[in-house]
Amino acid sequence: MLLTAYPKGRPPHNVVIYKGSHYVAMSKAFALYFMHSPVAKDLVDWFSDTLIPDEFIWPTLNHNAHLLAPGAYKGKCKQQYDIYL
Repeated sequence: MLLTAYPKGRPPHNVVIYKGSHYVAMSKAFALYFMHSPVAKDLVDWFSDTLIPDEFIWPTLNHNAHLLAPGAYKGKCKQQYDIYL
């Protein structure tokens, strides 16, 4: 892992970053949202230089209710990251 000389910009679409497992069970609707949503693509691109992006992508898409991902978690999550990776 390398540190860069410049800070990472803010995440796209005003998302709050969450971390979780890279193993997930998801509905077909959520999988289709991930595959076809421009929001999901922008998030994947933003995480492209992260060491283990799948530990952040799934929980971030799932816990940001304003993204309207099908089946997204509507409750309050304990773990959120205000720093940018």
